Amino acid sequence: MKVAVAGIGFVGISNAILLAQHNEVLAIDIVPEKVAMLNARQSPTQDPELEDYLAHRPLRLKASLEYLRHINRVKAFSCATEFASDLNLAALGQNVLHLCGTESKNHFF
Repeated sequence: MKVAVAGIGFVGISNAILLAQHNEVLAIDIVPEKVAMLNARQSPTQDPELEDYLAHRPLRLKASLEYLRHINRVKAFSCATEFASDLNLAALGQNVLHLCGTESKNHFF
């Protein structure tokens, strides 16, 4: 399944790595440095397990700044950011499972 995760903070990168073990995952963020680090298989957060997974595990994971360019290809969308209201969720369409809300809600699949 193709999955998108918005937000490459600790929660988002953890979700993306977990899902990328068995799914094609697009991690989306507005910070170019985080996107570049993830595409270079480096963790934007300091965590030994995340760093190990990125360095040594087969993951189907890419990062991008441009979610609208890719969003029509995903089947599930997770928001791991408090900026979910800034995203154009209408672009997801009706056939996409999306879990978004405020940071006080659970964003996990």
